[in-house]
Amino acid sequence: MLCIKNGTIHDAVHREAYVADILVEDGKICRIGENLEAEETIDASGLNVYPGFVDAHSHIGLDGYGEPGVDINERNDICCPQLRAIDGINPRDPSLADARKAGVTCVCTGPGSANVLGGTFLAMRTVGERVDNMIVRDPVAMKCAFGENPKRCYRDKCDSTRMSTAAFLRGALMQAKDYGARKQAANGDVTKMPAYNQKLEALLPVLDNFDRALAAVPEDEKTAWVDGMKLVSKQLYETLYKAGLEEIQAEGQFDPELHDAVMQEENEDKESGEIIDVFQKGYKVKNRIIRHSMVKVAK
Repeated sequence: MLCIKNGTIHDAVHREAYVADILVEDGKICRIGENLEAEETIDASGLNVYPGFVDAHSHIGLDGYGEPGVDINERNDICCPQLRAIDGINPRDPSLADARKAGVTCVCTGPGSANVLGGTFLAMRTVGERVDNMIVRDPVAMKCAFGENPKRCYRDKCDSTRMSTAAFLRGALMQAKDYGARKQAANGDVTKMPAYNQKLEALLPVLDNFDRALAAVPEDEKTAWVDGMKLVSKQLYETLYKAGLEEIQAEGQFDPELHDAVMQEENEDKESGEIIDVFQKGYKVKNRIIRHSMVKVAK
């Protein structure tokens, strides 16, 4: 048991700092209060005590000190969403030790911005000898770069304008959407499923989160960023509709040919078998179902 006594505590909960003792057991804080005692004591009088800092965006663990060890950017493929930071993290990267000394205990780290799609980030602790034991959550984000770096890194290969950068991303997302629809339509039948595509598999959660993010925006939220995201979404769906995609209507009575009921509940305003809510849109192309609507139905 360890007691850190009389430190000025900034706990990220209370607005004002305060002086108190911190009791630590098995490496974890178990109590904060006054006049605490333990077998081992550290006098923190006149010192500030903070919780560990969190670095929300970095490349630490991948961007080592010189070659070898720099695994931050893949230089052979401008779109590589299938890459995972966890596969390149070096737990013994000296920069992790530097971060710990500065009070950074958790980082969100991943690929750099050389690629339009660079791969997935993970959240990890800065303490450990094996990356598997350092993970807080994996994955947490997909790296996407719209700036000058893709142009700079691939200018002589495939990307010299922002138009090309946007086209690469748009194409990847459209392919992922088509891939997801074909998997859904196969309904587990391996003979009908599309060939496994590592890149598109990595992008399917991105598409789902795109829809969820827009659905969560309050109706009265009017910002240029939100309007831009809505425009991108609108253009994406308009392109699909022009290609023959048709949204399955999910109102009124449940139809097992069109809808997939994943939940039932009592509802005074609905007749038995009527659709209450839609969890995921369904689609068809030329009357061929490619994904059923996922719905909630009244009992």
